[in-house]
Amino acid sequence: MQFKCIFFTMFLATSLFAQNTLYVSSGGSNTPPYSSWATAATTIQPAINASATNDIIIVDDGTFTLTTKVSITKGVTLKSRNGYLNTTISGNNAVQCLYINHASAIVEGFTITNGYNPGGFGGGANIVTGGTIRNCLIRNNQARDGGGVAIDNSGLVENCVIRDNRADNNSGSGYGGGVRMLSGGITRGCLVYDNVSVQYGGGINIWNAGLIQNCTIVFNTAPDGAGVRCRSASVMENSIVYYNAGSNWQVSGSGQI
Repeated sequence: MQFKCIFFTMFLATSLFAQNTLYVSSGGSNTPPYSSWATAATTIQPAINASATNDIIIVDDGTFTLTTKVSITKGVTLKSRNGYLNTTISGNNAVQCLYINHASAIVEGFTITNGYNPGGFGGGANIVTGGTIRNCLIRNNQARDGGGVAIDNSGLVENCVIRDNRADNNSGSGYGGGVRMLSGGITRGCLVYDNVSVQYGGGINIWNAGLIQNCTIVFNTAPDGAGVRCRSASVMENSIVYYNAGSNWQVSGSGQI
């Protein structure tokens, strides 16, 4: 009886934390549940929709051009097959690339480009409350808040190259050319360069709270805080902020550098 109880407990635990792998490839047959390269989904969102908690979705080489944003609201990992030099998610200068809203969601190894969201948060990606973007190239995106990435309440952007993004609502407002953190979040180990904000924080803008750690922030442009603008409960640690076109940093309220 004791052996049966132990076996059942182990089986139940395995079932609860089971992990499946789903595939995305332009050469797939688009056959659910997308469990092989041969039957891979041909676009990203259907594979996410078919996934469950702890699943991994692997995306093949190539450019995946969006007509609507990719939305991740469950604890899955979306990962490129061969890194950001080989796999691109493009907003086609028409839509936001990624919307992420789950603490266990991970996006890894993509070029995230040409996202367009001038009236809102995050051109390349918007992390709402939890989620991680890592080992990505985030470039040539535009939004009012966070041309490259906007973090609203919590989340992590880690080991990314964030360049040539623009914070601009096309009417004179912009907050964080590369990254905007609103009320929390961490930007860690990132190279942030050649970004522009028409108003605050050319490289990174922190509004209410957020943490910058171990970043290099150079050659960015903005009227207020060309490199970094830290406001309220914001902190920057162990980072290089230099050669920005304007003030390298601006501190407002209780922000700490």
